[in-house]
Amino acid sequence: LKDVTSLRSSVIIDSRELRSQLPLAFFDAGFRVQIANIKSADYVIDNILGAERKAIETSDLLQSLEHGRLYKQLLLLKRTYSLPILLLECADNYCLPVVHEIYDSLSKFSYHAKLSVLAIKFPSIPFVWSASPRASVELLSDIANSSTESIELLSGFSSEDTALQVLEKLPGITPDNIDNVLNSVQSLRELFNMSLETLICILGSKQDAIVFRNFLDTDILL
Repeated sequence: LKDVTSLRSSVIIDSRELRSQLPLAFFDAGFRVQIANIKSADYVIDNILGAERKAIETSDLLQSLEHGRLYKQLLLLKRTYSLPILLLECADNYCLPVVHEIYDSLSKFSYHAKLSVLAIKFPSIPFVWSASPRASVELLSDIANSSTESIELLSGFSSEDTALQVLEKLPGITPDNIDNVLNSVQSLRELFNMSLETLICILGSKQDAIVFRNFLDTDILL
């Protein structure tokens, strides 16, 4: 396992996760591990990244979707952490076969569709697929480290962390383009007033720019 703890070295793990293999994987990777009762996430890295883990090979994901629990969990993640993540974890070498076995037996109300609806409702929460606990540690660490690099580049938003938190949650703002946004604008107002053509240049994607502009232009229903 490569060294993924140079920037991130502390992880808080919900006590209910001790039945999985991921806590041991964090420990083996050299993280300082703290066990606690967490209501808002399963894993918290340096109080910035909050991850909800769902195991594909068990009924965990299916039951969460069926009973609407996952929606509430994602809503709490979004409200609590600067970098919320949904981690969809498979057992070693059994990710795709297990997914097919589960979903082939479903009714027309596909869990694929329910998961897709959640992805649309929470565009600021990445849905990350992992094939093993070791891979999960690397993925979450890389994402958290990238977030730290973005925060260190903060310039125009230096007065209040709140501005950055708002920026990270805006549709169309992604881990791939947020660095360029922070380097290109001095305020949220400047960003909001930009033309679509300028947004395309800054975000590096016409699709992300359109999603961002459509969000700003959406009428507020009273």
